[in-house]
Amino acid sequence: GISSAEYAASVAGRLRHQKGEVRQAAVEALSHMGQHAACFAGEVTERLGDEDRLVRRVAAVALGEMRERSVAHMPQVAACLEDAHWDVRDAAAKTLCILGQHADAALLGIEILRRLKHEDGHVRLVALHVLGSFKQLSAKHVAEVVPLLCDKEGRVRRSALQVVGSAGEAAMPYTKELLACLQDKLWDVREVTIEVLGGLIRRGQIDIAAATSEQLQHGDPGVCHAALRVLSLLGEQSAPHAAAVAQCLQWDDAAICKSALEVLGSIGAPGIQYFESIAACLEDEDGDIRMTATRALSKLGEFIPESIAAVASCLEDADKDVRKTAVESLGSLGHKSSFYADHVATCLQDPSRWVRRSAVLALAAINQGYAAEIAKSLSDEAVCVRLAAVEALGSLGSAGALYIDDVSRCCTDGHEELHDAVEQTVLAMQQTASEETLDQGWLE
Repeated sequence: GISSAEYAASVAGRLRHQKGEVRQAAVEALSHMGQHAACFAGEVTERLGDEDRLVRRVAAVALGEMRERSVAHMPQVAACLEDAHWDVRDAAAKTLCILGQHADAALLGIEILRRLKHEDGHVRLVALHVLGSFKQLSAKHVAEVVPLLCDKEGRVRRSALQVVGSAGEAAMPYTKELLACLQDKLWDVREVTIEVLGGLIRRGQIDIAAATSEQLQHGDPGVCHAALRVLSLLGEQSAPHAAAVAQCLQWDDAAICKSALEVLGSIGAPGIQYFESIAACLEDEDGDIRMTATRALSKLGEFIPESIAAVASCLEDADKDVRKTAVESLGSLGHKSSFYADHVATCLQDPSRWVRRSAVLALAAINQGYAAEIAKSLSDEAVCVRLAAVEALGSLGSAGALYIDDVSRCCTDGHEELHDAVEQTVLAMQQTASEETLDQGWLE
């Protein structure tokens, strides 16, 4: 290590030893010395051309450890991206990522772009890896990366997508090429495409809804599913294409049906006309589809009471996850679902602790008049339910403060989070009571 740096010259003298293992050991020793042996960066660079691949690999690593003192040798390191052995190429790529932080970006760009058209797919791959490590460089050269979205190797296409995604706004002009990747035969490439498009959608308005909806007619279920997921990210922008989305509910594919439901639930008021199609999915034998339909209907509940009623009907579903989703959905609607507060209250006795927990929180969001029912859950056998009851009562202000004694007596079973919640809630309730007493005094 550093303490051995005084022997660097002696070690460097063995870099040309006739035995490969000695040369390797010498390079590794200099690597451990890092910048303290950086004066020998030139000698280490010579080992990048060593006949022994292990020596070449450790030489590439060593130059990375020497940091800025190795920048002058970056072209030689970049040449190792074309080495016959993958481990040498990978070591060179990692070192370039280090040296690029100290070098002229233009110089690094020249070296990387030269390898993007290499006949070896792994060379193209490691070049993309280095490029993707530098956002500004990726943005500058995104045009050179886009052609690789059609590369013959899936791993290269995937990496090219990641680089385009890291380019930020510079990738905006290439939405057409990105949308084409939704039809890639590899599911993982399609997944990265969705991530990249999602990033662009979050950055600003991009008009891709129409082009995306066209892919719903593709015969491959994977392509259709990918298109639906992008449409769900677009939200209300997908409304003009809701009819095509609704048709996807006819697919005998759970993933496609769920994604179609998510889109219909994300488009706002225009989704009302598809209420019956969504509600029909509550009868599906697949619990996940019923659960997704419940969420979609809860979003329509902002606009029509029939949707809220449909959600409430799921409180008696055989699947606990569907019941939990229904309770949470009603809670998210707040006072709009107050007509069904009694139905939610019955879920405080549900066999599932998670349904009971959700019911406690939902009641607090729906109507303050259920503080007494919530207080009963302070003695629930499940810690998560008791914790929810404490938090719910604490959120009800004066209505919850009436149960300060019940909260203070809540059994914590040594659970630290519940214990802290009880203490904090009791203090907040005491503060509420004091303020009300003060206000009453002023009134008198």
